[in-house]
Amino acid sequence: VDLWGVGQTGKPWLRWLQARNITVRRGYDINERKVNERIHGVRISHPTEMPAADGTPLVIAVGAKDARKLILPHILSRGYVSGADAWFVA
Repeated sequence: VDLWGVGQTGKPWLRWLQARNITVRRGYDINERKVNERIHGVRISHPTEMPAADGTPLVIAVGAKDARKLILPHILSRGYVSGADAWFVA
């Protein structure tokens, strides 16, 4: 899976996925301090670097108010379908 959000909400999801032997291929975050870093072994990129949907599930764990309103158009423009290959979990 890919994971959008590696902050206070997303890190527990990252650890939960990894504890169940689910490989998190990439992480995305808008926090520039996290971009190009590795968190729990996962390379973090800015969402503008997100490629088009390729069948890899996308878990979106961002708890910030109104985040869904900003994220949804972004993932739709890359070919993701909310509820089919991309899920908001926060």
